Amino acid sequence: MGGSYMSKLSQTACSGAFIMHCTDTKLEVKGCMADASPYADNYRGEFLGALGPLLVLRAVFMANPQVDCLHVRLGLHCDYKGVVTHGNQPLAAIKTDQVQADLIRLQKIYSRVLRVQLQWHHVKGHSDDTTQFANLYLWSNN
Repeated sequence: MGGSYMSKLSQTACSGAFIMHCTDTKLEVKGCMADASPYADNYRGEFLGALGPLLVLRAVFMANPQVDCLHVRLGLHCDYKGVVTHGNQPLAAIKTDQVQADLIRLQKIYSRVLRVQLQWHHVKGHSDDTTQFANLYLWSNN
C-alpha cells in the first residue's frame, strides 16, 4: 500500500492505493482512493492506502458473518512507519493534536473489529528504483 501527494497539481488532494495478494491462490485485489482535504499531504495518502484493505476485509466479514478467521495472521506491508506503528497499536490513544487523526482513528477501529489477526510490517519504499522488478520480493523488502 502507498500514498501520493503532488502539491504542484493540487494542495487539497491526495490518494492511496493498495494490493491484496493471496500467497496461496495468487489472486489479487487492487484498489485506490482519493481524498479532497485541506489537510492533504503524503502522510494522509499513506493512511488512505492503509484503509483500503481494511475496508475490503470489513465488507467481506460483514457479508459473511459466519466466517471466523481469528486464528489467521494477516500481514500488511507499508513503507510509512506511522501506518505500521498505529496499525500495530490499535488500542493506543491518539494524541489530541495528532495530524490525520481522522484516518488514524479509522485504521485503529477497523483493526480492532476485524475477525483476523493483523500484523503490520515496514518495507523499504521505492525499492524498484534500485532493484530490477524481477528481483524484488513480493512486498519489496529486499
